[in-house]
Amino acid sequence: MSDRIENENQCQFVVVRKKRQCKMQRLKNGLYCPEHCLQDENHGDQRIPCPLDPKHNCYKKELEKHLKKCNARPRTCAYIVKNINSTNDEMNETPKHLSDFCDDYLSTFIRRVLLLKCGAISSFQGIHEYFRKQIEELQPNAKAWKHLYQNASIIQVMKNYNLLNTGHAYIELGSGRGQLSYSVAQVLSTENTVNKNKTAFLLVDRASQRRKFDHRIKTMDEFIFERLKADLSDIVLSNLPHIENSEGVIVIAKHLCGAATDIAFQSISQCEKVMAVILAICCHHRCSWSAYCGKHFLSQEGINCNDFSLLTKISSWYTCGLKSNGSNQEHDQIAKINELTIQNQLGNMELDHQTKERIGKQCKNIINEGRLAFIRSLGFTGELITYVDPSVSPENVLLVAVRS
Repeated sequence: MSDRIENENQCQFVVVRKKRQCKMQRLKNGLYCPEHCLQDENHGDQRIPCPLDPKHNCYKKELEKHLKKCNARPRTCAYIVKNINSTNDEMNETPKHLSDFCDDYLSTFIRRVLLLKCGAISSFQGIHEYFRKQIEELQPNAKAWKHLYQNASIIQVMKNYNLLNTGHAYIELGSGRGQLSYSVAQVLSTENTVNKNKTAFLLVDRASQRRKFDHRIKTMDEFIFERLKADLSDIVLSNLPHIENSEGVIVIAKHLCGAATDIAFQSISQCEKVMAVILAICCHHRCSWSAYCGKHFLSQEGINCNDFSLLTKISSWYTCGLKSNGSNQEHDQIAKINELTIQNQLGNMELDHQTKERIGKQCKNIINEGRLAFIRSLGFTGELITYVDPSVSPENVLLVAVRS
């Protein structure tokens, strides 16, 4: 009986993407919930798409009130300047696929890539002892274990560079749930005793996250904490709160995807107070030539915009999961599909798994080398470090830079 009543009161809108009916309760004397009542022409109180973000709607009569509190409203504050970290490169980038390139061009380009010299990547430096017991208690390779293990490794690198000191402002870009900042705060709360009241954790992200670690950091009363909602393209690091009173700024990030890494470097270039940068890099296939900060380095190597597009596409070969371990039937089927797709794109070229991975890895190294050259041009000394084993995460390269 309760199920029938629930269905009667349920919104009648069908969510095509999820292949089910909307689970929200419908309005009284209506067929749809407030979010979908635009579909109901007979509903009395007219709702209209929000002019700031048409993904949601509001009552027409309450539009003025809604615009004042809408999450999509323009934010005016000192640390947000629209597109300040975007480059002025007006080149139109047309998305391309490997199939758009002929076999001769592709094979010639791959040979060029393999001949390019990249700097050495330092080896794994271990995990911080503070987290060892927690890691041992978790099931290996579980999601929570992987996150904690990566954080523990990044923090060990920070310790080796003497970057775990109170009095600094730690800015986590693309912070997500804020687990990396929380891990750093845990270590600082036990290892240091002075200037804790000057230590700030500023978490920057353009989206709102669920199950955040914010409340855990807030329980550490000795630290300053603030979450800032902003796009990396618009943020001015030097104008962020609590920067003035800090002894220096340390920028951290874990898995800052694609072009976001390059935009982050542009923001860092405009803040003289940044004393160190620790970024775990990933998703090279999502990089763009317009945002990429290492154009000068690649240009010296004869790589242009079209070449860069190809470079990003091939970089995914390292992480595309083509190699099968023979233990998962579904994984094997996906691997075969990926294999056929790439073979179709490669035409007559025959490359085995190991060769594709090696080429993909080299493409990633070249992209990272350009970023390293850019950060060095700002007066930093830097290096690339393998911070976890590929079995933990194939995206396992950490860029570390300290101002000279």
